[in-house]
Amino acid sequence: PCRCGGAPAGNQRMEAKLETKSHRRQSRRSKNMDLAQQWSVMQKEEDLYVEELDRETRDIAEKEASDAEEELKEAAMAKAQAKRKRKEAEAAAAANDADTA
Repeated sequence: PCRCGGAPAGNQRMEAKLETKSHRRQSRRSKNMDLAQQWSVMQKEEDLYVEELDRETRDIAEKEASDAEEELKEAAMAKAQAKRKRKEAEAAAAANDADTA
């Protein structure tokens, strides 16, 4: 017999257990939905972070390529200037040789 009087203990537990089971199911559903939403937010944040990293990496690569191109241009200009100076020096030396001969 039940301590609270009236209904047998088994029936009382069955009703309480069903309510509890239903409540637990609803609670699990709610938690799962919350977790799914949190996961979705985390995925979106991760995607944005990866896009930002990709953008930064691309910007760095473009800057490095631009810097390398600039260095090549400067080296080509320096080489051309050295070649001009060498020709000028050769021409001056030839003119000097012609004057002394």
